[in-house]
Amino acid sequence: MTTVPGQDLASASELSAEQIINILATALRTLHQLPVALCPFDHSLQLRIARAQQHVSAGLVDETDFDDERLGQSAEDVFAELVATQPKTHDLVVTHGDACLPNFMAAEGCFSGFIDCGRLGVSDRFQDLALAARSIESNLGLAWVRPFFEAYGVEPDEQRMKFYCLLDEFF
Repeated sequence: MTTVPGQDLASASELSAEQIINILATALRTLHQLPVALCPFDHSLQLRIARAQQHVSAGLVDETDFDDERLGQSAEDVFAELVATQPKTHDLVVTHGDACLPNFMAAEGCFSGFIDCGRLGVSDRFQDLALAARSIESNLGLAWVRPFFEAYGVEPDEQRMKFYCLLDEFF
């Protein structure tokens, strides 16, 4: 196994928030440009929802770890919300799958690699953008979410972002 040099973007105290945003946006944009046909991992919504259902049925969902807005709800109720709010639009790209700041490494002010790639696969780009935005808000503050989308080059899609954060509750 090889170690990725540098620090993760959540811990890289030598980087400014602007540098972190630019590194993250550039790394994701580059990943999302990879040819979908060459990625052997299918993380399509149909399969992810089926896996979420399996986790609910097997009792594998930690209801005490839900985001604040869902604390106190059952996994079954949150799953029903998930099914009811599926997005109609899908922009399939190669995704990291858990695109939060701790999973992106930087060394000497430049992107140096991805870690925790167990959910890498073909999915909607907002799978990554939603979790990245949530992580940015948590680590850097809400004011940095808009600059992230500007650096990445797309407009935020609030419905898809909310959905993919909801889906993440099951994994």
